Amino acid sequence: MLDNLRFILMHEPELEECEKRWVLNRIADKTVEEECIGLIEASGHGFIRIPFILDDYEGRFLDGSDMPANLLFPVARTDDMNGTLRTWALEWQYRYKSLYAVSLNLARNLALDEGRRLARWTLPWDGSCFFTATAWRELTRLAVSDNTALHLIVPLARVIENEQLLQHGFVPEALAEPQIAFRNDSSERFDENLRYGHLNKAELLRILGVPGPWHGWRMAPWEVRENRISSERGRFVQGGWVARLQSGCDATVEGDDNLRGRSRFRGIQAFCYQLDKQIVAKSLGTDPLFCYERKILAADAEHSSGELITAIIHSAQEALKNPMPSILDKSSCSPSGDKRDYMSVSPYFHTGLNASATYLDGQRNPESILFGETSMAFDRTSLESFINRTCAASLAGALTGDRVYFQYVASMLRQWFITEQTRMNPHMKYAQIIPREPMVGRITGIVDFRNLWALIDAIKLTRQSGELTDDDMRSIKLWFNAFLGDLTRRRVDRQLNNIGSWADLVIASTSAFIGDSGRAARVLSTAPLRMAAQLSAFSAPHLELRRAKPLHYCLFHLQAWICLAWLGRSLGVDLWKYTASLHRSIAMEARFIALNRCCFSDYDTEAETYDQRIAVAVRCIPVDAVDYDKVAALDLPKDLLIFDNPDFGIPPFWPAFRMVVVE
Repeated sequence: MLDNLRFILMHEPELEECEKRWVLNRIADKTVEEECIGLIEASGHGFIRIPFILDDYEGRFLDGSDMPANLLFPVARTDDMNGTLRTWALEWQYRYKSLYAVSLNLARNLALDEGRRLARWTLPWDGSCFFTATAWRELTRLAVSDNTALHLIVPLARVIENEQLLQHGFVPEALAEPQIAFRNDSSERFDENLRYGHLNKAELLRILGVPGPWHGWRMAPWEVRENRISSERGRFVQGGWVARLQSGCDATVEGDDNLRGRSRFRGIQAFCYQLDKQIVAKSLGTDPLFCYERKILAADAEHSSGELITAIIHSAQEALKNPMPSILDKSSCSPSGDKRDYMSVSPYFHTGLNASATYLDGQRNPESILFGETSMAFDRTSLESFINRTCAASLAGALTGDRVYFQYVASMLRQWFITEQTRMNPHMKYAQIIPREPMVGRITGIVDFRNLWALIDAIKLTRQSGELTDDDMRSIKLWFNAFLGDLTRRRVDRQLNNIGSWADLVIASTSAFIGDSGRAARVLSTAPLRMAAQLSAFSAPHLELRRAKPLHYCLFHLQAWICLAWLGRSLGVDLWKYTASLHRSIAMEARFIALNRCCFSDYDTEAETYDQRIAVAVRCIPVDAVDYDKVAALDLPKDLLIFDNPDFGIPPFWPAFRMVVVE
């Protein structure tokens, strides 16, 4: 962009009876914007500035509304799509981000409004357009050639090398989609709902009736648009040419309409990724807690609940009285012979008389029941106990200022993540194995680690207390980095049901903790695409409805999204503000579950517990969430207990924290 601006300012001739003005259109890089302004001002030209405001961009989400479900992440396999379908899907999903980040038609219309006040003709053209003296003379002749014309249609010549334009008598060989000039008494405008590279100019050419291939260009089959005809149709004159400076793309791409279109959308994708990464990095700069709320932990916190504080301190004191849980506590061992390998059993597989494993959905294997007698053959009980105690003690330390709690947490963290003889190996190779079968971990094992994001807060609080050294933190982060690498190799994020949502929570929080803002941003920014795939109309989680205990799993799925949305808010990606078509949002999923709970097959057996679980979920939804009003008036229990049940997907003490904040 800067090179082309310099080239124009240096080499474009003075254009007779023309005043040049520039539109600085949402330039995200402030250094580049300042340099552009300096160059333009030095040339004596004027400019209009459309500022790029990162806070405004933050409210723009990827969105898969109305697309076929099989094209949505994480279901879609792009290798199976033809090129056109892949391009359409990419463009559609990024449309809201693109509309803000590259607001091309907004900029054109601002230039058009300015020009109509000042001149007979306005040329709201792309910033890399360049006139030779010969081309300008042809345009001025065109402008007076037909006094009925409201528009000038001027073909575009894409040059491969800018220096070609400096050759005497240069005339382009190939002409492409033209630029449009507007007479001051014309009324047409560019459609600001059309995105960069998405018929943003071609649509106007079509409704004006300008002959050309754009009449055959198509949009995605799921996109519906009005087929409008302009009242100014046919009132144009064609001729002349204007150059389009080199784009920096390969000549093969530049010369092929399809390749050029795909390149544009990949460019949008890369640009938005950088912006999303910047948002998360900015949030991480404030060192936020991911799960809990600092304002409740402050000594003078006005939101503090006496009941909550009492429960936390009591739990922490009980933890200090008992031996620390360890990965070495289990009575069994992994096939590797290393007791530091995490092992758990898949909850719904049972061993039959013939020693084969049978899947019985909804019926728990006793060895998978937390804190049960036979569960100590594996590690999940120890892991949950470790997380619960660590969170309780760190929260108690923050509330009371007593360093004894933080010393206890630091000792446990070193035992689990640092000390070579006792630390857990950073992988889930044996998570949720199937009994009596080759001991290979399953992707579903990610749910065993879903409360790691709460544990990260305990680590942060303990570090801030001074009880963890710089070396301790480096070692802990190295462990989390290795664990994240194991998750990546297993592609745990490809699952469509609640497993995929929990994977997003673990991957995003872990990535943010180790400082990988790009990975965290990518997970959080693509989460809305997962929502569109997981929820059918009115926010019904269709895969969870097929389970033997559908109400439990609908709530389990909802809780994953509630946790993910609070994590996203702490990192600048506010998923509470996202909604898809067909009434799909987190709040609407809570509403669907609450209104239909009596219809679920598993409701009657535990009605009171389910009512309370639903009430907890609803009370964790913030008042500024999309569709909050749809759940605010639901008839649910009001007196809620402080309870922690990892099988419900709830971090220790967390509902009470969230309900205090929300209220």
